[in-house]
Amino acid sequence: MDREEKDRADARLEERLATAAVRDPRPPYRERVRWLKQQDASAFEEALRYYEDTLVPEIAGGRDAVEAWLAYGRRLAELGGAGRLVEVDEVGRAVPWDGTDARGLVLFIPERKGAPAFALSVPRDASPAQQATIQLLVEGRRDLGPV
Repeated sequence: MDREEKDRADARLEERLATAAVRDPRPPYRERVRWLKQQDASAFEEALRYYEDTLVPEIAGGRDAVEAWLAYGRRLAELGGAGRLVEVDEVGRAVPWDGTDARGLVLFIPERKGAPAFALSVPRDASPAQQATIQLLVEGRRDLGPV
């Protein structure tokens, strides 16, 4: 991955996010990579390899940027251990995520007790129920307060 390729991939993501119904995935994904670094050095290295060798080249080469980042998010989730992927709709109902389009809030719920949930995709206009789900499961907040 060279700088030009990375810049092209970043520009394609920014362009795609302008019309997407989802928020920028980079901040929570960075947090997940930092978490992996603390938990498992080999998983951390694999996350970096995927970013450099797969994610950036695919986006720079023309793959839909949001779709590619979602695939990276799925890989980051898998690197953290066993769990399940769910999609939370606007009223807070969770159903298994089929891995295709992310219309609602997509979370990885780890099997390991005490491990935080990981948000793969957050709607740009998350509903109060989706926001509360993020606060509780991802951020670990017990006092949800106003959402």
